[in-house]
This record gives sequence, C-alpha cells and structure tokens, in this order.
Amino acid sequence: MPPQKKKVKKIEENDRSYKKELPDGKLWLNLLRWAAVFATVFVIGLMVTVWGIYQKNWQNYFIEAFEKSIPFPAASIGYGGWISIAEFNSKTKAIKVFLEGREVVFQRGIFDFSTPEGLRRLEVIKKNVLNQAIENKIMEIEAEKRGIQADRSEIKDISRKILERDNKREENLNQLKLMYNWGENDFSEQIVKKMVIKGKLEEKLKSSGELNAAARKKVNIVREKVERGENFENVAREYSEASSRQYGGLLPPFSQNESPEEFKNTAFLLGEGEVSEPIETENGWQIIKLERSYPEGGVKKVEIRHILINKNSFDSWVAERKKAEKVKVFLKPYYWHSQMGRLYFKDEELNGFEDQINREYLEERSQEIDFIINTE
Repeated sequence: MPPQKKKVKKIEENDRSYKKELPDGKLWLNLLRWAAVFATVFVIGLMVTVWGIYQKNWQNYFIEAFEKSIPFPAASIGYGGWISIAEFNSKTKAIKVFLEGREVVFQRGIFDFSTPEGLRRLEVIKKNVLNQAIENKIMEIEAEKRGIQADRSEIKDISRKILERDNKREENLNQLKLMYNWGENDFSEQIVKKMVIKGKLEEKLKSSGELNAAARKKVNIVREKVERGENFENVAREYSEASSRQYGGLLPPFSQNESPEEFKNTAFLLGEGEVSEPIETENGWQIIKLERSYPEGGVKKVEIRHILINKNSFDSWVAERKKAEKVKVFLKPYYWHSQMGRLYFKDEELNGFEDQINREYLEERSQEIDFIINTE
C-alpha cells in the first residue's frame, strides 16, 4: 500500500477511536440540563437572599457569612467609596454590645433591646452608625485626594500607647473585649485609623488655607465694597454673620473697659466715620466703622457698626462636604437628604421618635450643667 494511503487510513482509524471515547450525546444533554437547573436555582436563591437583605433586613448566621463573602453595599459615596453591609453590621453589633453592657450596670431600661421601646432605640442607633460611617468615608476620600494616608506603623504605635496607658494594657484589652467585643486590631481599625486620618486632614486644610478660603474671599469682597464707598449699614445687613446684622451691624455704645477684646485696640483709635482694615481674631474677621464717640461721666464711649465674617471650623467644613458629596443609600429604612447632608428614616414616626430622644438628651445635659453651676 502506498505511503499516502497508509497515512489517510491511520487518520481515519484515530478518528473512529476518538469518537468511541466520546460520551454519549444524551449524557452531554443531561449534564447541560443539570447545569442549567443548578444555575437557575443559584440565581433565584441569590435574588431571594438579596431581596431579604435589602427589603426585609434578614439577620442570621447564614446571612452574616454571606454578607462577609460578598461585599453588598449599604451606601456609596461618590464614585469610588463604599460602605458594605458587613461593615455596617459589625459597627452596629459593637455599639449594641456596649450599650447592653451599660444597661446591665445602670438598669435604666433605656437599652433593653428586648422591649418594643428598646427596639425603636436600636433602629435610631443603627441609623446613626450608618450616618457616622458615611461621614468617616467622606473624610477618607477627601484625605486621599490630598495625598494623606494613615501609615500602618503610626496607627499601630498610637494604638499601643493608648492601650498601655497607666501600664494597664491587659485591663484595657479586656475592657475592649467586654464592652465592644473588639480585639486590638479592631480598635486600631475602627478608632485609631479614623482619628489619625481626621487629624491629618484637619491639619492639612488649616496649613494650606483651604479651610478658610471661602471666608477670606468673602472678607475681600466686603472690604472692596466698603472701600468703594458703599453704605456700611447695607453691606453689614447683606454680609455680616453676627446677630447685629439685622441692625446694620450697630452695637450699643461702650467704653474701653466694656469693650469686647477684638475691638479694644481698634475702635478707640478710629476717627468718626472711619473704617478699619479687617481684624483677624480667633473666630473670624471683624471690620469696624466708628459712628460716633462722646464723653459720659468722664469716660469716653464709642458707638460702632461692625461686620463679622466667621472662620470655618473643621466640623462645618465636613458638614458642607456631606451636602456636596453624591451619597446613595441602599438599605430600605433610610434615605440621604443631600441639602441637609445627613441620613433620615423613611418612616416619619421614627424620625419623630429620634427627635424626642435628642430633646430628652439635651434636657438631661442642661440639668447637669445647672447642677454644676449651682453647686460651684
């Protein structure tokens, strides 16, 4: 037989041998069917689980394990910041453990989460936990934009110093475990890391001038208007951030001994009708116009108008960033109010209950302050 024919015959024999080794077509069909059934069941199960997590707030061991393996978002911040449901639940659980411990000690019935009242308080606590987590994430994003990072060694060193304070490391660790069910790593991640980022961000904003850039711009606008001869009273009504703005910045007459500290070195050096340069103080900038000066009982008194532009605090800067940031909340009970920059319940009754709790808290603090003042 010619070599070419031998080669063709060998190929045909190999082909027949290969076909014999292939599984029956029905077996393949059954495998595909089972795969399709498995995929369908998996997808339906996943959809039901997601529905339960977001719509019904399911909580059990299986759900917790599922949430840890798949980072379902509780909220998104901007286009790159996420807070997972697992993270949210972990923070909530730590606060719940702490408050339950306080309840055991003080027996006030406030944090007894087995009662209807306690469960409503727990809902408020959960909302506040998520609101704070969103604020922390916004600070992390803003810090990252400015190249600020929380160095691991720095965090570890600060954690160690805090825990070893008064040579009570073991006692402090035991307290963490008892109060929050946390270990050292949890403390470093949940408390110290955020503390470091917040501190560095605040320092960066102050040193760069960014924190008060808008306030300085406003001061310059006011100065230019006054220098152009615009009516000081009208400018004060429009721009001043003091309560006296409704009176065009006018203050009651005062002597040098009665003078507020920020006016003392300027108000008595001006001539009538003269306007000062912006005076920088700890809390802001003051621009003063002397309306008149006169003697009274042998003491010189002055009557002035002033315009106050407040400096921006770090907390107010964060509050503005919360209003400006694009925040989306995926959990059913809540919605994000962008104009207020905070989280609210969709249930107005729970919003009212939270307001009631806040009023009670303020009343308690007010009573404590009154007690301290009256016993000094």
